[in-house]
Amino acid sequence: MVMGLVAVVAGACAPALELVGDPTTHSAAGEHAELDSPPPNTPARVASRATAAGAALRHDPIDPHEIDETPAVLDARVARARHCADGRSSLRLQDDLRDLSDMQAWRERARAFVRCALGVDQREGAPLDLQVHQETRIDGGVTRLRISYALGDTYRGQALRVPAFLFVPATDHPVPAVIVYHGHGEGKIAVAERENTPEGALGREIARRLGYVVLAPDSRTFGDFGFAEHGAYYRSLTSQNPTDAYIARLAGDGERDMRVLRSLPGVDATRIGVAGVSMGSWRAMLHAVIQPSVQAVVISALYLPFSELFSPIHDPCQHAPTLAAMLGMQDLALSLSDRALMIQWGGHDGAFSARARTLLDATRVAFDAIGASDHLHVDVDPDRGHEFGRSAAPSFLSNQLGPGASEVHDP
Repeated sequence: MVMGLVAVVAGACAPALELVGDPTTHSAAGEHAELDSPPPNTPARVASRATAAGAALRHDPIDPHEIDETPAVLDARVARARHCADGRSSLRLQDDLRDLSDMQAWRERARAFVRCALGVDQREGAPLDLQVHQETRIDGGVTRLRISYALGDTYRGQALRVPAFLFVPATDHPVPAVIVYHGHGEGKIAVAERENTPEGALGREIARRLGYVVLAPDSRTFGDFGFAEHGAYYRSLTSQNPTDAYIARLAGDGERDMRVLRSLPGVDATRIGVAGVSMGSWRAMLHAVIQPSVQAVVISALYLPFSELFSPIHDPCQHAPTLAAMLGMQDLALSLSDRALMIQWGGHDGAFSARARTLLDATRVAFDAIGASDHLHVDVDPDRGHEFGRSAAPSFLSNQLGPGASEVHDP
């Protein structure tokens, strides 16, 4: 199917895309994984578990005043958050969920809020205009395409296009697909072939090892998407609109990435995953929250409380304080508790702070409290740094998304 897929793409467009100390993957229940499953949701048990989940999350309160110095900016962001939350004062699980039987409704409220707060729905109708620029056969029975597609957004009057690599295995049946988002650095090329980077060529590894279609796009201002200097660009967004943010633009760009995958005849749209490292980890988290069809998520090297992520310690391009007015990082994770979530950290990662460890432990407790421990997988390797777990991530995705192309083999 690889040649057919390439032909369809090219033909449709004008020619010219541990916990700590334990390096193994395990469920959120950890050493208690063999205990009996949670009892039926009797009213008393539901209330007890919901209370336990709420208590586990209370360690990370955040006051929007801690993020913003300008009252006008703060007022604009709080007003936007309240509008997107339909007038609610909080969407945090411990504040907004009264009964576990309402968990799905809470997930949908959280998803709708994130989409609205980030302005994700503003570019849905723009044509994709997918183009193939180069085709390269690599080992493992995989073809790598250099593609681009319209973003549906502009910068200083210039229509923006996403440069990306698309890995396509040789297969005669639809296979799973994974989007892999890079962090700060070289962009998509690190996902495609740079092994000695935080990305570790994970996109190529997934395509060759699992036989999946893999999309590796450049984020705005990175790699071949260098239409502006990174810092100047993300600062310009907020200066023009205090509720705008660089990471919000990337979340909207994810809609385009999903459209690319759904347009390909070789992709099984019911088996889609996303993975990201560092900045790409935060992008992957938001992408999964707003895309309910994503079934498996790998968050590597940036699962942090908002009070830390949105502080001067971390690059302001990752700040989205409008979200913090209503939700915490752990709430975003819990909104994915009906799917499969892997959180990765390295023991030598300088970003793996004491508060990050506390958040990780609290998230495990919360998943267990709502009866979703099997959906959370934690991979903390004491010998790893700020990087993907290149062995654990593909194994997790394979277990969650199933078999890929049978013709693909380990190189």
